[in-house]
Amino acid sequence: MLNLARSETIPVPMKRLSRRSFLAASAVAAAGPALAAPRRAPPPEEPASGSVDVAIVGAGAAGIAAARRLAAAGRRVALLEAANEVGGRCVTDTKTFGLPFDRGAHFIYAADINPLAKLATQTGLDIYPTPPGQRMRIGRRYAREGEMEDFLASLVRATGAIADAARKSDVACAQALPKDLGEWRPSVEFVLGPYGCGKELSEVSTVDFSRSAERDNGALCRQGFGTLLARLAPANVVRLATAVTGIEWRGRRVELQTAKGQLVASAVIVTVSTNVLTSGKIKIDLPKRQLDAAARLKLGSQDHIALEMTGNPLGLRADELAFEKSERRETAAVFANVSGSTLCVVDVAGNFGRELCEQRAVGARRRLLGRPRRAIRAQDHDGAARQPAVFRRRGRARDALGHRRRRLGIGRARGRCGGEGARRRTALIRLMPA
Repeated sequence: MLNLARSETIPVPMKRLSRRSFLAASAVAAAGPALAAPRRAPPPEEPASGSVDVAIVGAGAAGIAAARRLAAAGRRVALLEAANEVGGRCVTDTKTFGLPFDRGAHFIYAADINPLAKLATQTGLDIYPTPPGQRMRIGRRYAREGEMEDFLASLVRATGAIADAARKSDVACAQALPKDLGEWRPSVEFVLGPYGCGKELSEVSTVDFSRSAERDNGALCRQGFGTLLARLAPANVVRLATAVTGIEWRGRRVELQTAKGQLVASAVIVTVSTNVLTSGKIKIDLPKRQLDAAARLKLGSQDHIALEMTGNPLGLRADELAFEKSERRETAAVFANVSGSTLCVVDVAGNFGRELCEQRAVGARRRLLGRPRRAIRAQDHDGAARQPAVFRRRGRARDALGHRRRRLGIGRARGRCGGEGARRRTALIRLMPA
């Protein structure tokens, strides 16, 4: 935030792993005071004069937090959002399947210290803890206890080696990994890198990684993370479909050019992503050092593929996470039966996910896809098709993405999706028993 003024063996649970919580500690520390701020007075009405005390650009989590804090202090605030909904990368889709589906963030990490968890109890939404344990898929079966212990030992050694390297110098995490991880190396690299950070370990700093906290106490919102954020947004200061195209200082005032006219403020808080800052979509006179820093802080890649699967063919419980023992980087994670529903979400991330979505991994897609027989509905999403500069990756997908049907043991799959320019990429996935 930039302040300017079913299975062959019985599944064996494994110790809870952090999903994508490696940056949770710093995010919570920054957002805590704002999101948790008490409302000392009713927020003022949105001014009709076009002049406010503070203009906030972007109605994602950071923008909503800032708006709550300022409104509680009695400031006149305008929360400007280019999209037709608040939430940024945290939006819940309830139309595609008739069930809540988080198109972006889903987990409330570090629920014991996360201000969102405390605020959520005041919204009337259903908040519940994430279930303990996760699964590891090996071929067409789940890992046995001894295999799970081997994987966890490899994971612990890898994180320890990264921490040791960080105490000496800041290098890429890939350089710090032990050389003897053996057959577990691809899985360890996926869990710690693409799945955990949205990037390959060769692009992740050992110092940043070691400073990020992992806490085994996440929570979920049954109605969706995006629904929770939308409930927390002070509605009377939000201006939707109001893209900011320019910010200019005029003495002690700031002029903002928007899709709906000019707005004057005493201060502006910009909460957009680094991709937006460097894309030129907003004309803003920032110091070169800040623009250079933003240009080097690229967003990662994370895609959700939502499948509506009846009969629980994966044999997983509600809200269970499953990885796979992979021999290569073309792998994924599955979050099954979301909030007890028939929705399962496949996560592809890092370079592999990006290549799939940009149609560069043709051979990989052929390995993932096969002949159809039984139809299920699917939604392929991370939001990049809507706003490439805002969401984590660039480019749009033209083909549907299957998941690793051989590794998951649910038959072959193939699919297709809406053509170029689709606002959301909806796919038809067909499965046949193996």
